Amino acid sequence: MYDIRDLDNPRKAGVVALPGEGFTHDVTVDPSGVAWVTGEDGTFGYDTTDPLAPELLYRSDPSIVNTGGGLPGDDGSGPLDFLHHNMQRTSINVSDAGLVSGAESAGLGNVLAITEEDYAKPTCEGQGSLQTWRITGERNADGSIKLELLDLWTTELNELANLTGRSPATVNCSAHWFEEDGGLVAQGWYDQGVRFLDISNPRDIQQVGYHVTQGTFWAAYFAPSDPEREIVYGLDTTSGVDVLHIERPDAGMEQRTKPTSESELGARTAWGTPSDRWGYACPLPAGLL
Repeated sequence: MYDIRDLDNPRKAGVVALPGEGFTHDVTVDPSGVAWVTGEDGTFGYDTTDPLAPELLYRSDPSIVNTGGGLPGDDGSGPLDFLHHNMQRTSINVSDAGLVSGAESAGLGNVLAITEEDYAKPTCEGQGSLQTWRITGERNADGSIKLELLDLWTTELNELANLTGRSPATVNCSAHWFEEDGGLVAQGWYDQGVRFLDISNPRDIQQVGYHVTQGTFWAAYFAPSDPEREIVYGLDTTSGVDVLHIERPDAGMEQRTKPTSESELGARTAWGTPSDRWGYACPLPAGLL
């Protein structure tokens, strides 16, 4: 923790020891003041009412442990192989019965979107994922409120056994920085472009668009000056910023765009099933059916 009240003289004010022994990566403070810390041992939420003595409130399911640090030769198939990279608290609620609704206050739903980064595998064996987690009413052994994993999504490369998916089989495959708005995630995915994911049903993440080039996409963010939230900046570390547009659905779009036959969808992969909300899916490229 750093005291920056005097911007010309910032000073270290303390250290918060997280459960476990792993390293940390990112801190995101939600509108309620909870500081969400992501890292090697998962995701932790701290009450910062007393900024010098944060109190642990939330913790991702401790039974989901890190499977090896993301090094070549490790399995890479689990939900926590290298680290939880970054997160965002959404405005989505999921009840104990599985019913989905909007939160009363923006950014204070009980569903979190989390990147699991995993980038050091040859031919992208294990490439991380975009995950949804739910704040439950259960308690962990340390008294913190338990976060449960709802779903995770990874690109089509992990869905095809012969590694001939849409994405290039390179070293830097991992999911990375993202932003969520209204149930739509725009995510940079290293050498696999920008992926648009519908998490409006957090138990069933669906890809609804993609932009893939030869670049390496570090991040994707909605343009802050666009009130429609349809313009996205894809940060390509090899060439600059790609300005992307994705059309959000309006009334009746489901009827206009939903494919009518399985042949229109292509193979049933992680990206081949139409989204209930958006009404369309990304078919596999020609030659891969």
